[in-house]
Amino acid sequence: MPSIHNRVLHKLYHAARQDGVAYATKHLYSYGAKLYKSYALARKAIPLESVFPFASPTGSAQEKLALFQSLHPTILIDHMCGGGANAFAQQWINRHIAEGGAVARWTYLSGLNLYLLELESTQYKLFIKERSFERMAQCIQWLSPSKLLLNELVSWPQIETTLSYLQSFLSTPLEVWVHDYFCICPSYSLMNSNNNYCGLPGTIVCNQCLPANRNVPAYTPDNITAWRRQWEEFLQKAAAIYVPDKSVQDILEQIYPTLHAKAQIVPHAPLDQWAPLPPLSRITPPVIGVIGHITSHKGATIVQELVAMLESRCSDARVVVIGELDLPITSSKLTVTKAYRHADLPEIIAAHGITVGLVPSLCPETFSYTALEVTQLGLPLVCFNLGAQAQRVKVYPHGFIAKTMDANSCLQACLLAHNHAMSHLQSS
Repeated sequence: MPSIHNRVLHKLYHAARQDGVAYATKHLYSYGAKLYKSYALARKAIPLESVFPFASPTGSAQEKLALFQSLHPTILIDHMCGGGANAFAQQWINRHIAEGGAVARWTYLSGLNLYLLELESTQYKLFIKERSFERMAQCIQWLSPSKLLLNELVSWPQIETTLSYLQSFLSTPLEVWVHDYFCICPSYSLMNSNNNYCGLPGTIVCNQCLPANRNVPAYTPDNITAWRRQWEEFLQKAAAIYVPDKSVQDILEQIYPTLHAKAQIVPHAPLDQWAPLPPLSRITPPVIGVIGHITSHKGATIVQELVAMLESRCSDARVVVIGELDLPITSSKLTVTKAYRHADLPEIIAAHGITVGLVPSLCPETFSYTALEVTQLGLPLVCFNLGAQAQRVKVYPHGFIAKTMDANSCLQACLLAHNHAMSHLQSS
């Protein structure tokens, strides 16, 4: 029977892929206690015989490794924190494999201090695990990749070492997708030590912020100049840099003028192709829909304050969070659905009678699948005047920008959006 370590890894791997590393590591001990009961399920998820250190493959694994080497796979460097970056990566992997390619997805499990390489082609899927960066780097080198694609490094240790290693592939094209602002600041959402959007101040303010900023990983430097110097050198050597929105291009070029014109705007494809929802058949009270895992920087406090205002004003409006909310709130004005299947989103929105979509993020999003999906479904959309979410709202006929960064302004914009939808209903 495989070791306890292996079985914990397999269970945590799938929890991390679905819910993020923080969730998986938080539940490490409970997974260990339930391990034997879920052993059969774990075997279905990942064949245990297909997980091994690079130096000691066994049985058919040696043949599979040789096959992957002959295919010269794309190495996709990624995190396991969930969200849009992982959704994009999975969509890219699925498409690349369908076209006959091979992919090796290189991730780091911070809770287990373990590197994982997930190799996949149309024929095979296997996993390599290593605690040592150097040993995993040897494996990557041995695979003779045709391309390196950096999708994410948030949660990885040894950032400088990793960037230097990726630059060592002199004859292998290196492409970078920018899904957040980690290449600009260790606080990847650009939230400062007060948990507000920083607005990209000067380096003096940045260096004062970093040591006190709980959004910054402990292993990163407290000097923003050193952080940006290593990233600028890396980005200059990339064959291509892709950003999903003009707002990202503007911020990137503000910090790195030498990258002018190198960052190409390539919007993400929708995760699903959805038609607009059928129009409401009658006038209804406002139902504000918030979609996703709503953390602090995604606007959890805005949701909390919205609910409190609706209670105090005895409003007939209510809020529905389709997903998770990081703040524990009990109110008749709030429904939190918890986890949901992405494909079910239109049905969930319709079932709850949602009339307005709200993106309450307090940071500039680089793309916002949520904003895209709300517009696909034809709902009014509200957000703050930040990032890619605001860029989308400004060109959307049913889009509304909250005038100031607070819950009251957000509520007023949501009520305007709802009245806009109801007025269309009355006129039809």
